[in-house]
Amino acid sequence: MDTAPKILKWRQKLVQEETHSSAHWVLDYVSGEGDFIVAMMDAHWSAKGIESDEQKREKAKRRYGVSVIYPNETSKLDELSFGAVTAWNGLPEEGYLPPLEALTVFHKVLVENGSLFLALPSSEYSKENVATMANEAGFGIDAIFPQPETGLFSFIQNMSTKKHPESASVIVYHLKKLDTLNFHVF
Repeated sequence: MDTAPKILKWRQKLVQEETHSSAHWVLDYVSGEGDFIVAMMDAHWSAKGIESDEQKREKAKRRYGVSVIYPNETSKLDELSFGAVTAWNGLPEEGYLPPLEALTVFHKVLVENGSLFLALPSSEYSKENVATMANEAGFGIDAIFPQPETGLFSFIQNMSTKKHPESASVIVYHLKKLDTLNFHVF
């Protein structure tokens, strides 16, 4: 059974339910071939991607006609224009912006009450590391969710993972701008 559609649906639903902004624009960082962009467009959101791989960019444009820019073109993004930014593939450094610089760009382009969804492997990023990096860029952690993985989608239904998302191998940090966040979960 192919779990990719279920994961896309889960991500789409998470963004829709947890983003409390009237700006229905999403920016997908490391957007690959544009699958998540299209999922959000199917949900009546406008979407743009950032991708360093030329072949994936071209495939996204050819398959879906989506707008995808290179990581070094983030200055083309309008400030305060996105209700949500997603980084489902983490913050890779090779071919992309350094993590703190990427977070700073995300903060700049998010509208008031905008949301950043950052998926990171828990084996590489502790909650404290993420909180420190997020604070430096102007974000606070609002919530933490386990992310379904390819081939392991059913683990999202595991109660121990729901109660303790940090035990998941990949977790999603829902970050909000500190200047618009009323409370933090640290």
